[in-house]
Amino acid sequence: MGMGVAAIAVAAIGAYSSSQSSQASSDAAMTAARASKSIAEKQIKLLRDMYEQNRADMLPFLQAGKNALKRLNSSDVTGGAKEYLKELMGLTFPDGVDPTGGAQKYIDQLDQLEFKLDTSDPIYQWRAAENERQVNQFMASRGGYDSRAAANMLLSSGMQLQTEETERQFNQRYLAKYNQLTDLANMSYQQGQAQYKQATDKYSADVSKNITGYNAALQLGQAEYNKLLDLVKVGTGASSAAGNYGQNTANQISNVMGQNSTNQQNAILQSGAAQSAAWQGYGQSANNALMMYYMSQS
Repeated sequence: MGMGVAAIAVAAIGAYSSSQSSQASSDAAMTAARASKSIAEKQIKLLRDMYEQNRADMLPFLQAGKNALKRLNSSDVTGGAKEYLKELMGLTFPDGVDPTGGAQKYIDQLDQLEFKLDTSDPIYQWRAAENERQVNQFMASRGGYDSRAAANMLLSSGMQLQTEETERQFNQRYLAKYNQLTDLANMSYQQGQAQYKQATDKYSADVSKNITGYNAALQLGQAEYNKLLDLVKVGTGASSAAGNYGQNTANQISNVMGQNSTNQQNAILQSGAAQSAAWQGYGQSANNALMMYYMSQS
């Protein structure tokens, strides 16, 4: 009887020891599972926080690129240069500007100007009559009135008179008119040249102003376009970087979750195995106790 009780006690102690060992193994497995879950949650939170911070850091660049893209679609790459080009194409040299200033009409009058002795001139007629009277008086005093000598003297003095009157009338009428027309032609030409130069200078200045404005506007337009294009590139780069960072974060979270899932499965399997071993120990201890009991009774 004493041996049987001892056998049962030994079996009970073995069963308890096996149970405690299995429970300890099971608890250790579940503790490891909880630790794995906690670490995984912290890692996932850290990754998400890092992703949100990265997204916040990239947001100004994304917004700048978005705003630049809107402005780029409505921007004028020429910077308004076409307005200068339009005005430039519309410039014409002023009509009605005569570089000669109308001098041609005076030149035409000079071409038509002719000199002819005017025998009807009062001075000429008076001098002719006075010449004839003097010649006749002179010849009559010498008894040669109406003589051949008187006729020759009258002819000679008449020719001298015509020469003098030609010079006088040329200077008084033709030369004065010639000088007047020449002065008017020169004055008109100088005025025409001044007006022509003024019109030419204004036309050249307008052309230069529009060409300068066109080039300046074109440069500004190109600079503004390039600046917006650079901002669009910055936004595109930020979007790509944010996308890549998000993809990497998703992959890392997936890996953490996968590893945690594996750890949880292993912990469950280890805990189950420990529980199973405990029950097997119970059964083996009971069998051993029965065998020892029966042996002590025989």
